[in-house]
Amino acid sequence: MPTMLRIFAFIITLTALAQAKQPTPLVASAAPVTSAIDLETGLLWQVGHNTPIDYLLAPTQLVWRSGSVLHWDFDSGALVVRNRLALQGTAIIEGP
Repeated sequence: MPTMLRIFAFIITLTALAQAKQPTPLVASAAPVTSAIDLETGLLWQVGHNTPIDYLLAPTQLVWRSGSVLHWDFDSGALVVRNRLALQGTAIIEGP
């Protein structure tokens, strides 16, 4: 149980640090959107008493988004169409 609490505290700390970053101002731009790679992960554990099985899962997703494929500029903003490819997996840390 202490390990799960440490992992939860680590995730909360990372979330707080990510939100503490100064936001960038919204500026209308005609520049095309560049490609991006993201790694997203989480932690799931037994919540409630719906199952007697004790589990701990770590879903992870590696995402690649292309640059803009289609781009339309409007007075109030822009509409951008991009390609997206995601590789998803789940690590079973503790389970049956």
